[in-house]
Amino acid sequence: MAFSNARRKYGLISVAGVATCSLLASGIVVTNPGNAAPSTLNAISALPANSKADQLRAKIKAASKAVSESKEAVAASEKKLPGARAKVSEAQAKEVAARAKQREAEEQHDAALKKVGAQQKRIDAVKAEIAKIQLRIAAIARHNYISGAENQELDILLESQDPADFATGMESVRRVARSNANLFDQAEKLKRELDKQMQTLEELERAAQEKANQAAGHARQAQVMRAEAEAAKREVESLLAQQKSELANGRKLLNKVREQYDELMASLGAPRGYAKGGKGVSRSPKEAVAWAMQFVGNGAYYDNLCLKFVDDAYGATGSRVGRAIDQWYRAKAAGKAHPGDRNPPIGAQVFWWSNNDARHIALYAGGGMIISTGADYNRVGLVPWSYFDGYGPYLGWAEPYYP
Repeated sequence: MAFSNARRKYGLISVAGVATCSLLASGIVVTNPGNAAPSTLNAISALPANSKADQLRAKIKAASKAVSESKEAVAASEKKLPGARAKVSEAQAKEVAARAKQREAEEQHDAALKKVGAQQKRIDAVKAEIAKIQLRIAAIARHNYISGAENQELDILLESQDPADFATGMESVRRVARSNANLFDQAEKLKRELDKQMQTLEELERAAQEKANQAAGHARQAQVMRAEAEAAKREVESLLAQQKSELANGRKLLNKVREQYDELMASLGAPRGYAKGGKGVSRSPKEAVAWAMQFVGNGAYYDNLCLKFVDDAYGATGSRVGRAIDQWYRAKAAGKAHPGDRNPPIGAQVFWWSNNDARHIALYAGGGMIISTGADYNRVGLVPWSYFDGYGPYLGWAEPYYP
């Protein structure tokens, strides 16, 4: 069934797995390639360098190393992706926040400009009042200049026919003087009001300019955040492109491994042959292995569906059970299982007591190799026997049995 991602990322063909293939070519049988002794490995190195099996072993080893390196590159890309995507999200969020602050500052700037405009109208009104008073003062000045106002009291005295006329004339002069004095007072008051309004205008203009500066600053910040987001997006795109390229390269290398494995098996022969034809199946063990091999490097559909993959490989027409361990128990009860036997025939169903509640089932491909789901990330892989021993005890192998 499912295995940890960390184990999925490395080593399609181990040295021990390849060593088994070479030993088979020499007539030496290793029942557990994952536990090959140093003396066995020394025997491998002593094989003729020009033997076909040894040459194929070197090719598979090189291809396997390239697959591992490709997977490591994919893993490195995957490791960087969350951080790169987080950068995109963070930069985009900061840009949105900066744009919001920019809009708020722009709205405040517009409001400040309205206040400036209203204040300018008040100032214009005061200036208009001052202008009217200035006109009146100018008219009085011209009148006094023309009429000679400094002799006005004397003229009144000379023209008066009696004391009553003189008193009336003097009162008129005093009213004009008082009117002129009030006019100058109004002018001074309006000038003071104008100074006050101008000071308020300056304050409002400074506030408006401050809001304009804030809006511009937030706009610049938003632009910086957008640039960061775009850079982070490009990083994500680059990582995805790298991942896609490495995955494609990995698929290509896996196909090469599969082809070389087929060639190796042809050169080795099958010491124990194929498993016996099972019950309730539409394919022979040989056909089941051939069917399964076409999914190596692919078959993502079967991720976490190890039993279904093996069932489909045999084209099971009999009853199917729900878990890999149930298939093992059924075969065992029918006398079709071989507990603990690490030397199964090709096409045998092999079982491990993995940490998944359903346990694990796969197909034995010969030469110490296993065809299994979940062995190549979420795809079907061709892996050495020892690959699965790290996940739990090996239970044994069984003939396909679907009553």
